Amino acid sequence: MVRADEEVAALLWEYADLTAISGDGGFRVRVHEKAARPVRRYAGDVAALDMSVLTAIPKVGASIAAKIEEYMRTVATPEIDVFPNRLNLSAENIRRARGYGVSFAIDSAAHAVPHPAKIRYSTRTAQRGWVSQDEVINTWPLDRLTSFLSRER
Repeated sequence: MVRADEEVAALLWEYADLTAISGDGGFRVRVHEKAARPVRRYAGDVAALDMSVLTAIPKVGASIAAKIEEYMRTVATPEIDVFPNRLNLSAENIRRARGYGVSFAIDSAAHAVPHPAKIRYSTRTAQRGWVSQDEVINTWPLDRLTSFLSRER
């Protein structure tokens, strides 16, 4: 089982990578990178910390602490929606997320009438990420999906 500090540090590195890929400036990239290191080295359980204790970790400000709190409080399910001109999960990042036991939702990111036809790209990306049907929440029976959505982290 991955420790919460490792999981959160990996998430912060991922934020930094995605921010850099999207071209959204160096400052926010560096903020996430700088916060990931001390979070990874934190001796306690970051999952149990509140905002005041999180912000006491070096390089973790209110914005980063809020992201950590939200992440630890919610059940996150990334979408695999490959639509041209948008930043989406790569097959490599999907495989990495699978290593953490992440479940996925596959969709077309449709915003116009012809867009639903693009779902084939999402499905192919999921296949390249080695995602099985059992890991895709929008293929689950309703009772399993309801149970998954109602559980607490």
